[in-house]
Amino acid sequence: MSEQEINRIIAENIVRFMEMKRLTQADVAAHCGVSQASVSNWCKGVKMPRMDKIDKLCELFSCSRSDLLDSYEPPEEPSLDDLLEKIFNDRPDMRGLFSLAWKATPEDVEKTMRILEALKGE
Repeated sequence: MSEQEINRIIAENIVRFMEMKRLTQADVAAHCGVSQASVSNWCKGVKMPRMDKIDKLCELFSCSRSDLLDSYEPPEEPSLDDLLEKIFNDRPDMRGLFSLAWKATPEDVEKTMRILEALKGE
């Protein structure tokens, strides 16, 4: 991996953690004992922080070195199919209700809502 690629990864992670913690470059600079220009260079991927500054960043962000030095892979969100499969596995009776709902007209939905509201009132 090239030095530029490493700088880019670290820059993305620093910016991500700053956003998560709602910190400014000035906040980070003050904590790390560097100038705001240095933090700006880190955030742009122009320069990489030295290891003692990476340790300071980890302390500030409450993260590990690998959280700063490794590529960030956002967690995969479950697809609608995955969510529906979970619902159907837990409640097979919901499969029929769901397939009926897809075929329902707006009028059908309105009637069903009135019926459910009436049942709820009992």
